[in-house]
Amino acid sequence: IFFDNTYRSYFDFGKENSNYYYFGADGGHKNYYFIVGPEIKDVIENYSYLTGRTPLPPMWALGYHQSRWSYSPD
Repeated sequence: IFFDNTYRSYFDFGKENSNYYYFGADGGHKNYYFIVGPEIKDVIENYSYLTGRTPLPPMWALGYHQSRWSYSPD
């Protein structure tokens, strides 16, 4: 479930009462999406289609990285 709301949100999936599930927000529109698929990779694909995909930055934008674990350029 993707709950598209920026206000403080509440979820109860049967803890208070096992006969019902509850989710809501203090304000705003209550837009929610049930994202399904036969495998988790399909669910992630559908989720990223809905929310947008972030492209990877070019290698030069990451800058020089060095660590105490390795100093070789590999």
